[in-house]
Amino acid sequence: MQRSYYKIIIPARLGSTRLANKMLQNIQEKPLICHTYETACKTKSSQIIVATDSTKITEALKATKADVCLTSEQHKSGTDRIAEVIEKYNFAEDDIIVNLQGDEPFMPVTIIDQVAENLSNNPCFDMATIGTELPYNKACDPNIVKVVFDKKQRAIYFSRAIIPYNRDKNKNIKYYRHLGIYAYKVSFLKKFIKWQPTALEQIEKLEQLRAIENDAKIHIEISTIQPKIHGIDTKDDLIMARGFQ
Repeated sequence: MQRSYYKIIIPARLGSTRLANKMLQNIQEKPLICHTYETACKTKSSQIIVATDSTKITEALKATKADVCLTSEQHKSGTDRIAEVIEKYNFAEDDIIVNLQGDEPFMPVTIIDQVAENLSNNPCFDMATIGTELPYNKACDPNIVKVVFDKKQRAIYFSRAIIPYNRDKNKNIKYYRHLGIYAYKVSFLKKFIKWQPTALEQIEKLEQLRAIENDAKIHIEISTIQPKIHGIDTKDDLIMARGFQ
């Protein structure tokens, strides 16, 4: 496979409120984090680094020979963890970094490559991400993050609430789910982590709103491909993941 110009950093912390030791839970006789790393290896990325706060995760990845960076236990988000990695590795300011979350082993490879390509092809944007169409019954679920965007594919807002609100009950309204995968330049990421958490970010518990509130431009493309599971957060997600062959 021809390697590409972007790098993947996989933030993977040991602690998890809804599923204990999530990254080490076995799926088909391998820890979850190993599956996510193996997915990343199928992409066109030029470098893959797992950023973790745990030596247990480091040990779990030994068999894969993954490049693992042990980071601080004090980080509040995966983005903060990634920022520590780019400083330690002294990446160039214009390097493109894809944030692939450690609990996303089923993220389609084409989507991972696509989000990096989106940012590369739209240099006037600060970040790039991906959305998929969402049926109305799922749009009402507050656990699913929705996004609305303008004609230039710039994200306007992300919310756990249903957006847009369909006042006139128009049957042709489309809803879009936000997939939690991002691409950004190193230079932007360094700026982002210096910004304080914003009001909307804290209300919705969505970190990407910090970028919007600071007037950053987030490019979004809609993919027709859906992950088998949108992240593994609960025991039910884990049971479903174990059922895939």
